[in-house]
Amino acid sequence: ARAAEVDGRLAASVATCAGMRDALGECVSDAREAHEVIQTELELQERDAASLHASRRELDQEERERRDRDSKAAAQAFYAKEEAVTALSAAEIQIREGTDSLAGSR
Repeated sequence: ARAAEVDGRLAASVATCAGMRDALGECVSDAREAHEVIQTELELQERDAASLHASRRELDQEERERRDRDSKAAAQAFYAKEEAVTALSAAEIQIREGTDSLAGSR
């Protein structure tokens, strides 16, 4: 009877161990699956970050180019204005000289 009792407990322990082994196998499988999901998510985030960084660099470059164009256009407008003022002053002098010359010839 004692041997049967020990055999029963041993069989129960073996069944418990087998159940634990199966549960542990499921845990390992779940952990692997979670690891793959996390790894995939990290790769996606890294790609997104790289893409955002590249886009930011492009926008910064475009902004620098726009500022350069605006500065050049402003400088050209300034010089054109200065040339126009100089030409206008020269024209006023010529008109005055012409007027003085006409007044003197009368």
